[in-house]
Amino acid sequence: WLRELVNKARRSPKGAEKTVFKVQAYGWSRKTWVEDEILLGEIQDILAAGGRHIAYYPDNFWLNKPTLKKIKLAMSTKIYPFVPSTEFYPLIP
Repeated sequence: WLRELVNKARRSPKGAEKTVFKVQAYGWSRKTWVEDEILLGEIQDILAAGGRHIAYYPDNFWLNKPTLKKIKLAMSTKIYPFVPSTEFYPLIP
């Protein structure tokens, strides 16, 4: 469903450039932290579909949730330095 959300944003002029995709790091209904691997998978799905701007919430640095060592790689421009465009990344069905 995340890829479809990104595709919907990309259908608008400059939609990917103007949209921030926010993912939840805490499951409010279950009152537990989302596992790092799940959070990273969601971020990777958004990036793979052509999303550019990612945010996550909440962040608890006292508990190291999500785990900084893992999450910083997904949020770093050093790891994901290119800007996807529809020229190279067509809308994913």
